[in-house]
Amino acid sequence: MKPFVRQIADANVRVLLYYGDTDMACNFLMGQKFSAELGYRKLAPKTPWTYGRQIAGFKTLYEGVTFLTIRGAGHMAPQWRAPEMFHVVKQLLKGQEI
Repeated sequence: MKPFVRQIADANVRVLLYYGDTDMACNFLMGQKFSAELGYRKLAPKTPWTYGRQIAGFKTLYEGVTFLTIRGAGHMAPQWRAPEMFHVVKQLLKGQEI
Protein backbone atom coordinates (compact mmCIF):
# COMPACT_ATOMS: atom_id res chain seq x y z
CA MET A 1 0.00 0.00 0.00
CA LYS A 2 2.94 2.35 0.51
CA PRO A 3 3.28 3.25 -3.19
CA PHE A 4 -0.43 4.08 -3.42
CA VAL A 5 -0.48 6.23 -0.29
CA ARG A 6 2.71 8.01 -1.39
CA GLN A 7 1.23 8.67 -4.85
CA ILE A 8 -1.84 10.27 -3.28
CA ALA A 9 0.16 12.34 -0.78
CA ASP A 10 2.64 13.39 -3.47
CA ALA A 11 -0.32 14.72 -5.51
CA ASN A 12 -0.96 17.19 -2.65
CA VAL A 13 -4.04 15.33 -1.41
CA ARG A 14 -4.16 15.21 2.38
CA VAL A 15 -4.05 11.64 3.65
CA LEU A 16 -5.64 10.56 6.93
CA LEU A 17 -4.67 7.18 8.36
CA TYR A 18 -6.91 6.49 11.35
CA TYR A 19 -7.05 3.49 13.66
CA GLY A 20 -9.25 2.58 16.59
CA ASP A 21 -6.97 1.93 19.54
CA THR A 22 -8.82 -1.28 20.48
CA ASP A 23 -8.90 -2.70 16.93
CA MET A 24 -7.45 -6.20 16.87
CA ALA A 25 -7.76 -6.60 13.08
CA CYS A 26 -5.87 -3.44 12.05
CA ASN A 27 -3.67 -2.69 15.03
CA PHE A 28 -2.75 0.96 15.53
CA LEU A 29 0.85 0.04 16.32
CA MET A 30 1.29 -1.36 12.82
CA GLY A 31 -0.44 1.74 11.43
CA GLN A 32 1.97 3.93 13.36
CA LYS A 33 4.90 1.98 11.93
CA PHE A 34 3.42 2.14 8.42
CA SER A 35 3.00 5.93 8.69
CA ALA A 36 6.57 6.43 9.86
CA GLU A 37 7.93 4.22 7.09
CA LEU A 38 6.28 6.28 4.34
CA GLY A 39 9.36 8.46 4.56
CA TYR A 40 7.75 11.86 5.02
CA ARG A 41 9.26 14.45 7.33
CA LYS A 42 7.57 14.51 10.74
CA LEU A 43 6.00 17.92 11.37
CA ALA A 44 4.69 17.23 14.88
CA PRO A 45 5.33 14.36 17.30
CA LYS A 46 2.67 12.13 18.79
CA THR A 47 0.30 14.41 20.70
CA PRO A 48 -3.23 14.05 22.05
CA TRP A 49 -6.16 15.45 20.10
CA THR A 50 -9.39 16.38 21.79
CA TYR A 51 -13.09 16.34 21.17
CA GLY A 52 -15.49 17.91 23.66
CA ARG A 53 -12.64 18.74 26.06
CA GLN A 54 -11.74 15.03 26.28
CA ILE A 55 -8.71 13.28 24.86
CA ALA A 56 -10.08 11.47 21.81
CA GLY A 57 -6.84 9.83 20.71
CA PHE A 58 -3.37 10.69 19.53
CA LYS A 59 -2.07 12.17 16.29
CA THR A 60 1.25 12.39 14.51
CA LEU A 61 1.62 14.84 11.65
CA TYR A 62 3.83 14.23 8.63
CA GLU A 63 4.15 16.17 5.40
CA GLY A 64 0.81 15.42 3.70
CA VAL A 65 -0.12 12.56 6.05
CA THR A 66 -1.88 12.54 9.42
CA PHE A 67 -1.75 9.40 11.56
CA LEU A 68 -4.59 9.32 14.10
CA THR A 69 -5.83 6.98 16.79
CA ILE A 70 -9.44 6.99 17.97
CA ARG A 71 -9.65 6.30 21.71
CA GLY A 72 -12.02 3.50 22.63
CA ALA A 73 -12.85 2.57 19.05
CA GLY A 74 -12.36 -0.78 17.41
CA HIS A 75 -12.41 -1.76 13.77
CA MET A 76 -15.56 0.26 13.03
CA ALA A 77 -14.31 3.59 14.39
CA PRO A 78 -16.85 5.72 12.43
CA GLN A 79 -19.68 3.61 13.85
CA TRP A 80 -18.39 3.41 17.42
CA ARG A 81 -17.15 7.01 17.67
CA ALA A 82 -19.34 8.80 15.11
CA PRO A 83 -19.19 12.32 16.63
CA GLU A 84 -15.40 12.22 16.93
CA MET A 85 -14.97 10.85 13.40
CA PHE A 86 -17.36 13.44 11.97
CA HIS A 87 -15.26 16.15 13.62
CA VAL A 88 -12.03 14.64 12.20
CA VAL A 89 -13.35 14.37 8.65
CA LYS A 90 -14.86 17.86 8.79
CA GLN A 91 -11.56 19.34 9.95
CA LEU A 92 -9.65 17.43 7.28
CA LEU A 93 -11.96 18.64 4.50
CA LYS A 94 -11.75 22.22 5.73
CA GLY A 95 -7.96 22.01 5.74
CA GLN A 96 -7.88 22.74 9.46
CA GLU A 97 -5.93 21.10 12.22
CA ILE A 98 -7.48 18.09 13.94
